[in-house]
Amino acid sequence: MSATAVPEVSVVIPSRGGQTLERAVQSALDQSDVDVEVIVVLNGALRPFESADDRVRVLSSDPDDRGNGARTAGIAAARAPYIALLDDDDYWHPHKLRRQLSVLRKAPAGTMLVVGCSLEERNPDGTAIRVSPRVPGAVGEVRAYLFRRDRIVGNLPQLQTSTLVFPKALGEAAPFDPALTYHQDWSWLIAAEKAGATFTQVAQPLAYREITGSGSVGGRISWDQSAEWALGNIVDDRLLGDFLLIMVLPKALRKDDLAGARAIFRLVQDHRPGLAARIHATLTYGAWRLRRLAAPRREERSGDTAGADAAASDDVAGEPTRAGIATTERAGRT
Repeated sequence: MSATAVPEVSVVIPSRGGQTLERAVQSALDQSDVDVEVIVVLNGALRPFESADDRVRVLSSDPDDRGNGARTAGIAAARAPYIALLDDDDYWHPHKLRRQLSVLRKAPAGTMLVVGCSLEERNPDGTAIRVSPRVPGAVGEVRAYLFRRDRIVGNLPQLQTSTLVFPKALGEAAPFDPALTYHQDWSWLIAAEKAGATFTQVAQPLAYREITGSGSVGGRISWDQSAEWALGNIVDDRLLGDFLLIMVLPKALRKDDLAGARAIFRLVQDHRPGLAARIHATLTYGAWRLRRLAAPRREERSGDTAGADAAASDDVAGEPTRAGIATTERAGRT
């Protein structure tokens, strides 16, 4: 595609210049049978970024506006009729945009259709950890799709930002809110639906995220922040109850915040969570209690190991004794 030709899709990548940005950009440039432009929006970048490919443009946005401000700046600068969002720590299958464009082109003129796909989380060696959603397809009402639970083991419903393609007109009608610091994806999906958007997904995981153990933004959101967001954005009692038990309760338990868990259970009494959400919460809380009960035993075993180590140190230096070997084996098992 020449620099003057109008691209089919504008890929908007908000970034702080992290080490995975080049991989994200290359995966967008490698899309098969689709003319793309790639707009990298540096948002308080840790390092500069340049590309020799004339399909890449590099912009800057106010760091105070965070990722949503960068997305809005990229959408405003886009020349294509469709927008695809890509976080700089994610990357794509080469056929992703081709598959999604085939769905968008079949939609009636003027339709505000958002097309997603499954996201595959991967280990650094490329092996799969999990795929969400497991079975992609039609979405229906977006809050019900995301937050209602009818089965204990669910479909891992998700419309993650890096999977989405939609008309630029929708990005302009429902701009990303730069004031938001968390639950940005969910907030935009709700706003997009209010602006007339409908949602669907193509089969197959066509977007990928490498999990390195450094933790996601979602993992850093406190339970009370999530609860406050839900109370302001989910009006249906059933959905709110399910959200509190499925999404919020585990956040408190991961921090061993029993007072927070009790506050969530009290809050849920004012709403109507479904049976699957209540069973899931019971199992989650029970697993947490068992882990807490086991913790003193692990600490006691650690104390025993320390005592055995001290005793073993009295043996002849350089001569592995039976007591020393047993101590090492116990330490390896704790």
